[in-house]
Amino acid sequence: MRCPLGLVALLVTIFPLSASAQDVRDAETLPAGVGAVLIQPGLGYGPGSLERFGRGWQFSRESLIADFNGVSLSKVLVGDAASGIQIGGGTLGVTNFVGKQQSFAVNFMAAVGITDRLTLAALWPFMSVDYELDVWLSREKDEATGMELPLANARIKEDFKDVDCANLDIARDFDKIVDLDPGASYQFNVDDLRRALVSDCLGYRDPVDRLEIGSDGYVHGKGNRRFSGFRDLVLGAKYQVFHGRDLHLAGLAYVIAPTGKVEDPTDLFDVNFGDGQWDAALLAAVTVPFDDIGLRVAVSAGYEISFADSLERRLNSLTFEDSLEEQLAKGELSEQQLFDEHLDEGTAVPIVTRYDSATIDRKLGDSVYVYSGVSYQILEWLSVGVTLDLLHHFRDRVKSIGPRPSPAPPWLTEEQIRAEVAADPTLDTDAKRLTELKARLRESDGRKKAAYAWHTVRGSLVGGIGVNFNTIPMFIRGDFPLPILASIGASRFLAGQNLDTPDAVSLSIALPLPFFLLTGDEPKEMPFDDEPEGESEELGPPEHVPPVIITPPDRDSTPTAPGAPNPS
Repeated sequence: MRCPLGLVALLVTIFPLSASAQDVRDAETLPAGVGAVLIQPGLGYGPGSLERFGRGWQFSRESLIADFNGVSLSKVLVGDAASGIQIGGGTLGVTNFVGKQQSFAVNFMAAVGITDRLTLAALWPFMSVDYELDVWLSREKDEATGMELPLANARIKEDFKDVDCANLDIARDFDKIVDLDPGASYQFNVDDLRRALVSDCLGYRDPVDRLEIGSDGYVHGKGNRRFSGFRDLVLGAKYQVFHGRDLHLAGLAYVIAPTGKVEDPTDLFDVNFGDGQWDAALLAAVTVPFDDIGLRVAVSAGYEISFADSLERRLNSLTFEDSLEEQLAKGELSEQQLFDEHLDEGTAVPIVTRYDSATIDRKLGDSVYVYSGVSYQILEWLSVGVTLDLLHHFRDRVKSIGPRPSPAPPWLTEEQIRAEVAADPTLDTDAKRLTELKARLRESDGRKKAAYAWHTVRGSLVGGIGVNFNTIPMFIRGDFPLPILASIGASRFLAGQNLDTPDAVSLSIALPLPFFLLTGDEPKEMPFDDEPEGESEELGPPEHVPPVIITPPDRDSTPTAPGAPNPS
């Protein structure tokens, strides 16, 4: 046995493929008895890490919290603009959010070749997120004249002691929530919103740490948060079904275990470390090597399914423009038609009472992936590559809603609400019935389910670039002082829909695990399936080492090397 030559061949040829063996975009596997441990730290940086693409496919960005930014509280919480202006002689203002985030992640991965064709791998990411939040309420502008409207002369009452929170209707009970005589100079501000959130009735964590008067004259709420923890565990397998000289084909499968912490429904700005349910995926991959010119092309495509589960959530409300709400109340538009045709046009109401919690049976949307990459060998120790990856995530759904906390009544269906309104003798005119329907249909069982599905159709187009270093052959020959096997990558979202879009840089460091040394069986050169079968030979130094960009699977917006999978 030529151990020195076999070990050199392992480090030069096989181990660079260990990074690729767990990659979802190619068809490469590890030889039997060869393993690897991979550590990949990554950094999400700058204001771009708190940005996302909006509900339509686009090539420009908007704020991550754009769904709740620029929202008129009068319209959303109390009613249309005409009603809101009557509150304390003004409006409740328009929400403003500014955020900055720094995130750091480390992917821990292990892979091993069971046979020459079968490789198993595991990935467990760790993430730490720090962010700063600045929130304030500004004056609303009149839609007709463009003039600024004053902020309401109103103050949130202390803890809503006289309000039945289990049956709270903010629009109808607003006079019980606010003090309309707080003093002539007082204006509704973000401190009122904060005190409402932390009240016993709503029961949220305080989103801000301190209050400041900004240069604009508004009261600003400032907050700093840090979250850290392990995310969902990924277990995968890759089997190479065809190993040709000019073509490699493989099938990939992985499962995602719900080991990460699901976001706290009482914290409006909590970070999600896991989705709370199991996922599984199947992909097909192809690699086309052009070894004579140092080029390698890889493509894969697949489908990931999310299994149904149950968990406790706070169910937000959802409002639509007044014309649509009126068509719904008049029966000109059914609730299902409204959701089918206009769901993502609505405005979410993320602030609800603690009695709006329930255990739901849900089904997160499945996902479709297409990954691609091209790499080129520049020098013996240096290669580069680019990637382009596409994701489409289908809409999340709530199948059923369990009981609310006692004594809150269950949400009624559209049919039940219409029947109750029709049977109410006090609603003796069409105008009264229309007003009642517009108010009550905003809180139907179907509306709560629709709010959970709102803005959950997601997509992304991600580009990446990587530089790979392998000085092991030079180190073994004595031409270089250190054995280095590493990769530096950067990724950027090019276009997307409803998806967080952090820019990221990452570093990958690999450690080989030559299990074959324990058995004494050196790796053999795998014969090509499209050539006459010959006797396998022990590995010798190759003429070309295929470059690899190290890209382990990831769950969502954790910083990774280029093109890492991004199932929401």
